[in-house]
Amino acid sequence: CLIAYKGENLNVIIPDYITAIGEYVFHEHDIISVDIPDSVTSIEEAAFACSKLTSIKIGNSVNSIGNSAFYECTNLTSIEIPSSVTSIEWSAFSECVNLTSIKIPSSVISIRSDAFEFCTKNLIFYVEKDSTAHKYAKEKGYRFCYVGDDAVSLENITIVVEDGGNPIINKGNTLNLIISA
Repeated sequence: CLIAYKGENLNVIIPDYITAIGEYVFHEHDIISVDIPDSVTSIEEAAFACSKLTSIKIGNSVNSIGNSAFYECTNLTSIEIPSSVTSIEWSAFSECVNLTSIKIPSSVISIRSDAFEFCTKNLIFYVEKDSTAHKYAKEKGYRFCYVGDDAVSLENITIVVEDGGNPIINKGNTLNLIISA
């Protein structure tokens, strides 16, 4: 278990002999990125809370994301949870105010009610239909998109948006399309 980090490197690669990220290891640290290897099975309480993380890669053996693990990581904008994870605990991502995208697989069968408390309402959950994450996002009023077999493909579709006959979307502009049932 990694119990402390005293290094100066802001881009951290956890060694592959580590099996857990201990409590408060990177709490209030200036690290901006971390790569967690497949040897790690848990991210414990407040492991990265209040750090300056902008990106994280979570290995494919992590099975739980502990209480407040990423609490108030205000620079974190997106994260992908691996399919090994089964639970996201209390306040795990609370107050990650710039988090706009999170992909949560159907392997996650427990998400504590305040896991994403005080995150932006612009947060989009990428989920499998009828999964725990889908139900959570819907219940909490977050936007969500399906991934997997229920995803909608928008290949080879032309969308023209006009205002009184004049095109609004021109080459180089972006159209954000949200389709809901």
